[in-house]
Amino acid sequence: MTTTLRTSPEPARDARCDAIIVGVVQGPDGPLLAPGAGDVDAALGGSLAQTLAALGATGKPEEVTRQSRGRQGSRTTSVEWCAG
Repeated sequence: MTTTLRTSPEPARDARCDAIIVGVVQGPDGPLLAPGAGDVDAALGGSLAQTLAALGATGKPEEVTRQSRGRQGSRTTSVEWCAG
């Protein structure tokens, strides 16, 4: 099985994909969104940082937090938050 990773300059809200990866950094009071996460945050009603904290994300380097979000036909869309 081959996995292909493609990046795109299009807004996340317009992307047709299996997964969206969002950058996160460690802030003084919990995870903070990295630049470029605005579209995903807006799609979640501005609650992405709170959602990450509820999932146990800290924003520490090398941390990956995954959440499945809904199904489209036979495909599940996955959102992953990666701290660098």
